Amino acid sequence: MKAKIIIILSALSVLGIFAFGVFYVNKTKSNSSIGKETNIIYNKNSFTYGNKNAKVHIVEFFDPACGACADFHFLLKEIIAQHPNDIKVTLRHAPFHKGSKYVGRILEASREQGKFKDILEELFKKQSLWASHTSPRIEAIWSFLPYIKGLNMEKLIEDMKNPITSTIIDKDIKDGKALKVKQTPTFFVNGKELLDFGRNQLEALINSEL
Repeated sequence: MKAKIIIILSALSVLGIFAFGVFYVNKTKSNSSIGKETNIIYNKNSFTYGNKNAKVHIVEFFDPACGACADFHFLLKEIIAQHPNDIKVTLRHAPFHKGSKYVGRILEASREQGKFKDILEELFKKQSLWASHTSPRIEAIWSFLPYIKGLNMEKLIEDMKNPITSTIIDKDIKDGKALKVKQTPTFFVNGKELLDFGRNQLEALINSEL
């Protein structure tokens, strides 16, 4: 009788160890997968503004020719003004429109002069002059860039030749595909994707993280 009990207990012990092993492996795989996915949301080389120690980190995949991106840019500006120390934003390129990758290179080159946000806002304000789904007038951008205060045009043109401008954009495109980014803007708030798109929904997601 004792021998049977010992055999049964031994069998249960083996099953317990096996079950724990399966659980541990699956948990490890799951955590690894989540970590990998979260990792590609962020890119340390992407343009980021706001308090670097902010509790809320918003990552936006955007296209400078996207009308909704323009609307949400100014919405975010309002939200950040209400919580200036609690939010930071990272902008990543998703150039779905014709010519947008070239415009992205202008933005990346402008970082050398600290003019990324200034140029982006001017691009958004003047989208009607240059942006189009079918026939963008990219050359029109050069008609208003010289009026941006403090922007050195010669340096901007020279900095556009730096391969890093394309490298950053290509990395964003690659990560965007991996994250299944199919429209702009696409937002991630502290790693959580905004699945139900809309102004109120974005505000609610941000508020839930504050």
